[in-house]
Amino acid sequence: MTTSDESAAGERDASGAREQEFAEMIGELRALAGAVLERVEPALRRAAQDGDRSASCPGCNWCPLCAAAALAHGEHHDLVAAVAGHAVTVVTVLREALAGAPVDPVDPSP
Repeated sequence: MTTSDESAAGERDASGAREQEFAEMIGELRALAGAVLERVEPALRRAAQDGDRSASCPGCNWCPLCAAAALAHGEHHDLVAAVAGHAVTVVTVLREALAGAPVDPVDPSP
């Protein structure tokens, strides 16, 4: 075996090891993303639900400042509910993409 053959074999071995490490890292990242999405989905579903709680600014249903204040106080706000409703859809699509199949929604009850 010549020196060039030995170096080519060494490069193939190193390349194969890097590919295996990359595949393991991808698997770990998928598991992490799935766990994060499962934790976020119930909170988003709770925020998206229409509650009987009164808004901190009764006449304001579009203002981001009022929405942030309502969110901080745990109150219902139309803007927060609308954004959370869309975010639930995005989270569900991401969970299905990670799983490769349809997934059941996560129940928002604590």
